[in-house]
Amino acid sequence: MGIVRKFIFPILASDTWLSNLEEAKNAAAAENKSILLFFSARINNENVISEQNEGKSLDLKTDVFSTSEFKNIAIPQLVLVEIDVSGLKTDREAAQAKAKLQLLNQYPPMGYPSVYLLNSRGAAYWLRSGSASSVES
Repeated sequence: MGIVRKFIFPILASDTWLSNLEEAKNAAAAENKSILLFFSARINNENVISEQNEGKSLDLKTDVFSTSEFKNIAIPQLVLVEIDVSGLKTDREAAQAKAKLQLLNQYPPMGYPSVYLLNSRGAAYWLRSGSASSVES
């Protein structure tokens, strides 16, 4: 299995970020993976999110998540989910905004960007938000 995993799975693995946590839970359970839940934000019309936080989200995406090193380590182990909360007030789809708000209530970010690690059932076991991190047992 080690050889198959080494050579086949990188070809099959997708570095596509999902935006639906339920889909991610199903994929994580089927593939025996954890979930990386990334809350990103950009400035909205009411300046709720600062430019500084927007830059941090973009930096994390470009400096970490888009690197081959991250992809080589993360993709075999994680299902990737990004929730962009910057457009909540202007989301065209009311259902999409409602789903994002439910996620924000379930996994409250302590700032942006915030990264949670979840098991395949959605239980959080690690959070990193700005300069703070938390590990739960």
